[in-house]
Amino acid sequence: MIDYAEYLRSDAWARRRQWLFRMREFRCAICGIRYPARLLEAHHKTYVRLGNERVSDLAVVCRPCHARIHGEQCCDRGFSGVQRIGEFIDNVLCDALAGNTQVAGCAR
Repeated sequence: MIDYAEYLRSDAWARRRQWLFRMREFRCAICGIRYPARLLEAHHKTYVRLGNERVSDLAVVCRPCHARIHGEQCCDRGFSGVQRIGEFIDNVLCDALAGNTQVAGCAR
């Protein structure tokens, strides 16, 4: 099994993060705002394939939204448990695509 902290320090993770940021156009998956790479983070929605993640295993998020995810609240929607984070992000993305304006202002 791969050590999580060691993996996050690896060149492989740095390359994967940068690829993900470019693929998602440096845009936060939750608030939709574009940021410079230094202000973005790659959030693991699951750790099942750590070191061999699928695109669907990761979400690009800005630091404020990432803090809200781990603080168990964003846009006044609560959730609990790491296993539900992926579901939470997926629901927020669906709302954003549907034009829900409450989601668009979450990090502002």
